[in-house]
Amino acid sequence: MTYSGTSIKRAGVLAAVVLAACAACVLAGCAAKRDVAQVKGTAHAYAGPAPGEARRTALQAAQADAYAQMLKIAEKIPVTEGRTIADLMSQSPYVAARVRRAIQRSPVIASSFSAGGRAEVVMELDVQAVQAAAIRAEVDLAQPGR
Repeated sequence: MTYSGTSIKRAGVLAAVVLAACAACVLAGCAAKRDVAQVKGTAHAYAGPAPGEARRTALQAAQADAYAQMLKIAEKIPVTEGRTIADLMSQSPYVAARVRRAIQRSPVIASSFSAGGRAEVVMELDVQAVQAAAIRAEVDLAQPGR
């Protein structure tokens, strides 16, 4: 496989941009401040074979609802001037998979199940982690040999 000088130069420029952004973030004190979004997912339990199973599946459905909401939020996150994560995800399934993986790492902050069968899950989306995952995936794709 051969690579043109342009693709090698592009990989170097993207890596330099990422490193500069990380350095600027550290200097500005971003490491102490996390940019997070709290998302609430909800679902209703339906009568199933066992009450415990209905509760478990309702909580899983609420978590899936929260993941879907976080993906919608993540797609709007800017990566560069005029480009969002949705743009990067539409260009490459690799970037889309990395972004989804970063979203799935989001922690559950609280969960509840009411007597009426309603499940709620509150999750926290780390915006910077999702943005970094998208940028790293883009850099990976631009590097020769990948």
